[in-house]
Amino acid sequence: MKRRLLHHRTEGQNIVLLAGILALLVGMAALAVDLGVTYAEQRNIVRGTNAASLAGMNRLISGGRDADVALAIYESLRSNGIQVTVPGESPQPGDRAFEALYLGSDGAPIPGACSRVGACGSQRPQGVKYIQIDLKGNVDTYFARLFGQSTLPVGATAYASVGACATGYYPIGVRTTVGGQPMFDEYGFANYDGFYEDETYAQLRYQRLYLRTENNPNGGFSLLRWRNDIPAGNANALAEMLTGDGTYSRGYAEAPWPEIASGTDGPTRPDSYPFEPNTINTADWVYGNVFGGNPFNANVINQLDTLKRNRTLMTLPMYRFDNGSLSNPTYYLERFGAFLLVDYGVDTDGRAPDGPWMELAYVREGGQCANLVTGAPPTNNFTVGGSVTYTPRYQTYPDLNRPVQFLLILDVSGSMSWTFDGRGVQNGQTVFCTNPSQGCVSVQTAWPNAQERRIYTAKQVLRSFVAQIDQDRQSGLRPYDTVRLVTFSGRLGSFVNSSGAVGDNNRALNDLTEVLPAGWTNDRATLEAAINSAGMVDGDPYMTAGATPSAVAFARASQVFANAPERAPNGMKYRRVVIFVTDGVANVLRNGMQNNYGEGCQLGAENVGCQMGDPLPDGSLRPLNAMVAEAQALKEAYIRPSDGSVYVVALSGTFEATGLNLVASQPDYVKRADRSEELQQIFDDIQVSAIQGDCTPSQGELRDSMAPSEVPTDLRPELTDRIVGQVTLTDANNNVREAWITADPITRKLSYAFTNVPPGQYTLRAWLGYRAPQDGISRDKYELLVRGPDVTTEITVQVSAGRSLGGVIGVPISLDLNDSVCPALS
Repeated sequence: MKRRLLHHRTEGQNIVLLAGILALLVGMAALAVDLGVTYAEQRNIVRGTNAASLAGMNRLISGGRDADVALAIYESLRSNGIQVTVPGESPQPGDRAFEALYLGSDGAPIPGACSRVGACGSQRPQGVKYIQIDLKGNVDTYFARLFGQSTLPVGATAYASVGACATGYYPIGVRTTVGGQPMFDEYGFANYDGFYEDETYAQLRYQRLYLRTENNPNGGFSLLRWRNDIPAGNANALAEMLTGDGTYSRGYAEAPWPEIASGTDGPTRPDSYPFEPNTINTADWVYGNVFGGNPFNANVINQLDTLKRNRTLMTLPMYRFDNGSLSNPTYYLERFGAFLLVDYGVDTDGRAPDGPWMELAYVREGGQCANLVTGAPPTNNFTVGGSVTYTPRYQTYPDLNRPVQFLLILDVSGSMSWTFDGRGVQNGQTVFCTNPSQGCVSVQTAWPNAQERRIYTAKQVLRSFVAQIDQDRQSGLRPYDTVRLVTFSGRLGSFVNSSGAVGDNNRALNDLTEVLPAGWTNDRATLEAAINSAGMVDGDPYMTAGATPSAVAFARASQVFANAPERAPNGMKYRRVVIFVTDGVANVLRNGMQNNYGEGCQLGAENVGCQMGDPLPDGSLRPLNAMVAEAQALKEAYIRPSDGSVYVVALSGTFEATGLNLVASQPDYVKRADRSEELQQIFDDIQVSAIQGDCTPSQGELRDSMAPSEVPTDLRPELTDRIVGQVTLTDANNNVREAWITADPITRKLSYAFTNVPPGQYTLRAWLGYRAPQDGISRDKYELLVRGPDVTTEITVQVSAGRSLGGVIGVPISLDLNDSVCPALS
């Protein structure tokens, strides 16, 4: 039997199924609508947040204060349709919540009160690498609320950082030096005409610059072209380059490296040029734009008005060198500057300078713009470095043309007939006469070979001295330099005790000194005859005798100058120079009596203890004291008023030179010739020094570059044309890092850099070598670190994320000489 399969059927089952499907379709439609609205809002928020971070960073790097940055972010968000709360006001219904932070190079908020944008008002945040904006909110739903979802979240995070500009360059080149003088210092224009201020900028220096032309080669600005195919002298082409954010992005080509660059320390031609073709960089040569007349036509004026009205921050190339041509110039790009156009015009009043001018306000270093980045990667170690400047110091001698009266005071005492090492002959035997026990007596103990005697060497050198003066006279170089000699030797008797014989000052002058020749002269024959007869004994020019009346010699020198002409035939005042040549200790009193008073002094002619100290019983100054007193009187009355000098030449190292430093004008004017062959060089040096006059310390303008010829490679083996000094960083554990101060091969700019420096506190020291062309002297003690009015040999450097910008902590240093370029005066 077949069974029939039966289906049970419930009434309304399809209706339930259709209702469920319909509900699902309605929910999916509602979700699609709400998700679409949310997606559109999310896109707008991302776009607006990105734009706001760029706006804030642009305002910051343009010199804006914290309040300016906060306002720029707010205005940017509102302009993109994002409703946010006005800074400083209470949130309103529908406002989006956002937070803006200043981040350092470590990706963390900068330390201090300024880490949050808008928190420190009029201050300018320091150490900012990124601006981060977080924006959050919700979007109301329409259909999804039927399913319990009344809102959907939206939000975005954006980062803007500092980077190179791709636009905003304008074809106006600003000179950094005019006539060898820098136009800028660390604050902007050095010789500014006034200050520019607005709600963004405060106290910007501005200066009126005239266009550089053939009629005004010292003009402060030049017009440029980005490529050679842009027509020169075409005002409409210039107007186009001034339009909008500039036309640099349409194409750029470097000018060729010129054969000659104007300037004595111009850039060195590199092995390869350009470094980055078709991209503007420092060390590029840029084409100039020369106009036959006024370049400011109606189109150019329209664009200048726009730049001025909009307060456009213009990135302008800054140059120092050119190719030497005013008709077809090119310019060497040294740096970029950010400027505002304050005003412009054309000066036609007929008073120099005339022609087109611009008033530009310097804002900051140029070429920096805000860029979007995906995040703020932290930096654990840092680069510490910066620029290096220094103050050149050197010697100068301002009176090189002044005529000189040379007075040579020559010791012709008996010891001048010994050898340089003090040998004489006693009873046919060689003895060292500097030993008092030998009892050497003048002529009887003279060294037999006259050419080895001190007096022979001295006279030979004096002959060379007057020969040079005669040669200068005949060549017309120094026609008015003149010479006389004062010789001194002998005694009027011996000072035994207070009741002994008494000398006579005037007789001492007449009997113990001689003045040769009869008058001041530069005639070689006359002077050589005087040298030949000076101090001779029995007709022998190389035989001498007598004691050492040095004090009497200086008194005689004063007498000679008292009767000497003060001015040369050309009307110039003489510089008076004394060269005192002696080989022994002064041992004769001013009155001509030889001092042998006191216990142990009977044979103490060369004993300083006998010749210096308390006065003798009759009140007479001892010989060394008298010598110093007479020398001081000579300097006071005749030498210093004429800007002259007293030099001392100590012949041989066999006697004690006590007191001679008080005779000379300054300690290093005491020259000792221990050997006969040293004497000629000593006199040559004195002659040059005496003609030059006193050294005057001088300095140049603060410099940031050094020519290869100025690097003192002769002073330290580590110095080269590129390496000019060194900087050290010492940590708390006395670990020392070293970095060279280097000169850029192209610009010769000086800088240093330490890489991979961990956070911590360091002590920075530095030294720099420099050879000034003015005196050619190498010096390596440029080690004073200048900080405003203060100088020190070391400074503290804090390495931390809060001080970093892009992983770099900038520590520019300025060095000065830790020494005097001139010897200290006595």
